Amino acid sequence: MIEFPCENCGQKVNVPDEHAGREGKCPACGQTLTIPGAGGEVPPLQPAAPPPVTPAAAVPPVVPAQAARLQLAVAAPAGPATSSRLATAALLIGVVMLVLLIGSTVWRILRFTPAGEFGLGALDVVEGLVRFAGCVTGLVLGIVGAVKIRKSRGRLKGTGKAVTGICFSGGTLVLSGVAFLVAIIVPALAQIKDRAAAVGAQANVHNLCLAAQTHAVDHERLPAADTFPQVLAPYVGG
Repeated sequence: MIEFPCENCGQKVNVPDEHAGREGKCPACGQTLTIPGAGGEVPPLQPAAPPPVTPAAAVPPVVPAQAARLQLAVAAPAGPATSSRLATAALLIGVVMLVLLIGSTVWRILRFTPAGEFGLGALDVVEGLVRFAGCVTGLVLGIVGAVKIRKSRGRLKGTGKAVTGICFSGGTLVLSGVAFLVAIIVPALAQIKDRAAAVGAQANVHNLCLAAQTHAVDHERLPAADTFPQVLAPYVGG
């Protein structure tokens, strides 16, 4: 039995002789100690053998060619790119809305309507609401389709269809708004013009009545029918 004191706390430690030259921890303070030999000498420590590497822990190196093939396999799409249904639907809706707008405009131009009747009828309102809903739907489908195509990493195609549908739907929506404003403003302007003409006519009639009354006071009779305009001209200022 080997007995020696701890160099840190002075606690006496007893270990069997076969542990001479090894390292251990003091049971009192936990300090790492080197166990001396039976005669009190500390033999040189023997390096511990490294742990064996099991075949399961060994990882074969990856050569550059294999790494390139792995990267290509990850980046390559799973299959051929398919056309986006949302992009196709956006294009069809945009084309239909544009054709509907052109047809409605041509029909308005070809039909004969007086200026006072150039307003919005029930059919025009229904058509405008349908065209507005279709344009908004085309815009939403085109934008969503373009975003999904961009995020698909080559699995979807049809960016051109989505962009064209967005342009058609957006342009039709803007032109429909302009046409709606025109349909509201033109009748209002026509009514203003008619009211101004009516006010002018009433003012002329009022002036003629005053001129005829003044002529009757001066000449004690009303002007003759054949000389009515010329006789009243001095009284109306022209």
